[in-house]
Amino acid sequence: MKKIIILSIIIIAFALAWKMQNTSPHEPISINEVAKIELRGDIPSHVSRTATKAELEKIVLWFNSLTNITENKEFAGSTPSAGIRIILKNGRDISIINSGKDFEVQRTVNLKTVSYWAKQTEIKELLKELAHEEKLEIQIKKPIIYLYPTSEQRVSVKLDFHGYLKVTYPEYNNGWHIIAQPDGTLLNIKDSKEYSYLFWEGVSNFNDWNLSKGYVVKGEDTKKFLQETLSKMGLTPREYNDFIVYWLPQMVDNKYNLIHFAQKEYEELAPIHVYPKPDSILRVFMVFKPLDNYLEIDKQTINGFVRKGFTVVEWGGAELH
Repeated sequence: MKKIIILSIIIIAFALAWKMQNTSPHEPISINEVAKIELRGDIPSHVSRTATKAELEKIVLWFNSLTNITENKEFAGSTPSAGIRIILKNGRDISIINSGKDFEVQRTVNLKTVSYWAKQTEIKELLKELAHEEKLEIQIKKPIIYLYPTSEQRVSVKLDFHGYLKVTYPEYNNGWHIIAQPDGTLLNIKDSKEYSYLFWEGVSNFNDWNLSKGYVVKGEDTKKFLQETLSKMGLTPREYNDFIVYWLPQMVDNKYNLIHFAQKEYEELAPIHVYPKPDSILRVFMVFKPLDNYLEIDKQTINGFVRKGFTVVEWGGAELH
């Protein structure tokens, strides 16, 4: 009996050793495991950015279809800058790097950081683009956020911006935590100072704006157009006057302005999370492009906005060249 137990232990030990030697370091992941994916280049002018939802889904699909897995037994722990960083919800990272044979993957397996080379056409092409991508700076300017609770309310606001924040006021600190009054007055909890709204500006290389619908307006007519259109959209005189005072100087001297109010694109670029959840929220984001000549395009449909209960209003914009 004793010999049988010893023999069983030896067999199990050999089986475990064989499994460890022959187990691929590559393990597929599910979309639900991923917190976010960061894309970064290796030239000084590159702007690292967070992958969009559609990009995230594609990258996970590509990652799960890796082939020709070859472990890098000489892994020294260095990480070139260009690549894809998959950040999992459990706190671990997977790095896909433009180096080695086809490309290199670095991840944690059995509490140990391992490196392996792999092949996958679409990932390889994306890595090439990242390694040579120029800085595509689209300035997301002056988004300001008004908060109108029905009574004094402690509120937290967080942005999930696909780019990087250049400036915030008050200071963002991974979120704003304020006490809001029904008239829109805000008390920032961190510095105990009063503010009229939350302000942020950022830079992104998002460039998927649909300008097939909108308005082409003479520069000299821009003020009247914005007054009428923003009022129709649901901004109050205070809000649309703040908007016009900021944007009009950048538009009035253009021969024409192609103006589009982004909806789905802006929600994808800069999701906002407000707690407690507002009863109504209006986000107005204007994308405009100066034109030398008139251009005929389909008119964009503008819907009105009804305020009810705790209301959040935001406006901002970007100029395309």
